[in-house]
Amino acid sequence: MLAVVPVKGLESAKSRLAPALSPAARADLVVRMLDRVLAACDEAASVDETLVVTPHPELAPGRDVLVDEGEGQGPAVALGRRGPSRSSRRPTEGRTRSPWRTRRCSSRPSASLGAPP
Repeated sequence: MLAVVPVKGLESAKSRLAPALSPAARADLVVRMLDRVLAACDEAASVDETLVVTPHPELAPGRDVLVDEGEGQGPAVALGRRGPSRSSRRPTEGRTRSPWRTRRCSSRPSASLGAPP
């Protein structure tokens, strides 16, 4: 089974928490939550492949990533289920067994996570 993990852009992440958390803290929360979701996908026996759909591919280093426009969860999941079109493909690094991959990231930004890349 393919697990599609939509991740909203950091600039609008967890906006309902804005009264309690700074933009950097909300972005950090998104990264921590993503790490937990991806770990759960890795551990799930029924998940054969994980695809992260996000406008910020650097959030998922070493993962299969489909870059989207950040239009929200519904469109991101639909895009992930449909697969990338030729026009949305990004160059891949190395060999890939996955027809879904558009980009594999090797590192996460170490600077302030509050500012989108």
